[in-house]
Amino acid sequence: MISQTLADAFSGFSADSMPASSRAHAARVYADTVACMVGGLCDAEVARFARRFSGHGVTEPLTGLKAAYGNLALILGFAAAALELDDGHYETGSHPAAHAAAGALAVAAQLKSDDKARFEAFVVGYEVGARVGLGTTLRPDAHGHGTWGAIGAAAAAAHLTGREPEDFAAILDIAGGLGLGTSVTAPMKGGTIRSAWVGVAARNGLLALDLHDAGVTGEPGGIEAVFGKVLGSAFDADAAAAGLGETFLIDTNFMKLDASCRETQGALAAFRAAWPAGHAASEIAWVEIATFDPAANLSEREPVNVMAGRFSIPATVALAAGAKPITAANYEAAVQSPMMREVMRRIEVVEDPDATDALPVRRCTARVHLIDGTEYEATVDGAPGDADQPLSPADLRAKFDALFAEAGRGDADAMYARLTADA
Repeated sequence: MISQTLADAFSGFSADSMPASSRAHAARVYADTVACMVGGLCDAEVARFARRFSGHGVTEPLTGLKAAYGNLALILGFAAAALELDDGHYETGSHPAAHAAAGALAVAAQLKSDDKARFEAFVVGYEVGARVGLGTTLRPDAHGHGTWGAIGAAAAAAHLTGREPEDFAAILDIAGGLGLGTSVTAPMKGGTIRSAWVGVAARNGLLALDLHDAGVTGEPGGIEAVFGKVLGSAFDADAAAAGLGETFLIDTNFMKLDASCRETQGALAAFRAAWPAGHAASEIAWVEIATFDPAANLSEREPVNVMAGRFSIPATVALAAGAKPITAANYEAAVQSPMMREVMRRIEVVEDPDATDALPVRRCTARVHLIDGTEYEATVDGAPGDADQPLSPADLRAKFDALFAEAGRGDADAMYARLTADA
């Protein structure tokens, strides 16, 4: 069973066993995720939600949040995803770091674990959760958030509490039955619940450990059953276990500077490549974005709120056409702007069957037609931040500093050094 295979591989894990390059990259992802949490705690919905639970319990030292340890995972997972800036992984279908970090930080706060143990738990949670995702063929109407992420959080908790492989595997099996049934269209329709799914799954991962310690048992082979027949249509245990001990999936993640759904960002890169400096959005007659399925589904020209804007190629490209950074504030302004809404209506998204056939290469073409008849076109494969187009350490550090500054934190230098000390 995959639970035992993963438990055997990661019980007693030490980051010292990782290649130096993988360990350094994992530290950058870890720091980036904590910064997303710090910034996300300032999101209005997250802040209101956190106030219902915070103020009593244990204090998480990296973010400063105080709450009961299960609620720490709930809030921090929500915060990590709230800004749409956290890492993700194409082949696994979701965002492993946010789920894993929420579980790791919460349990580490409860146990008063040291920084190295907390980082190692993050890596374990990332790898275990991501490998379940890698083996899963998720049903097309399901969103990846909140599904196998519960298993990643459970793995982080099992690692921090020093579980032997048999107990570790039993905890994973319980967590396999605690994933959420999530809808891929929810964020396109403006459902901000999409970010909260991460926190709920992280909390459920810790619940798996508590249930195990109370004597509750999961279904043997529960991961295969749930992710192969219920949330997914198939589960490939061999794919999930491929390269264990030799490769780390975190090495092939993507990272982001633009606060939008990842599958908008190939279109964004293509438009930026085609769009010359000096033009105004009002000069656009129409834009065609030709891309692969499922990115072509992100075609809403009338987004109802910031979340829907983040999952809309027309809204995201309209911001770029107006030389606006891709941020929540600018989406909010665009949704309320008659001029920007008119630009969105001029942007058409179509599926390019050749691009779909080219997957896993993520190919997008932008064709820009100006009112004066001028035309521009560009095609790109992938987007900045992909594994083959990594963001520079300087860009990631600037993002980290900006998120800490927006949260009113003056300790970015010290915290970045602390979070990357094990690199």
